Amino acid sequence: MELKKETALVETILFLESEPVTEKAIVQKCIENLKEKYNDEATGIELAMITGGWTLVPKTVYWEQLKERYGEKNSGKLSKSAIETLSIIAYSQPVTRGEIESIRGVSAD
Repeated sequence: MELKKETALVETILFLESEPVTEKAIVQKCIENLKEKYNDEATGIELAMITGGWTLVPKTVYWEQLKERYGEKNSGKLSKSAIETLSIIAYSQPVTRGEIESIRGVSAD
């Protein structure tokens, strides 16, 4: 249902503008609307720019309550074998499990 509203907004912008509107301008307007939507106190998430892209994140006011349970997920380190496997996947993709085992010389089990 929200997608229909977003589409209707873009349609309205295109209709009302006297000149053609760039994709960038339309996206920016949609981002502004999403920011406004998530700025409401009734939501627990907000729109944030991270590494050059937009994502939904927990509101900072709730982070103290959330980080004990959810903050630890990012602090774990990968084992040497996991890093090796991910390196093979990144370099050789698409790659099958059998190919990974052949390259590493050990079973993936």
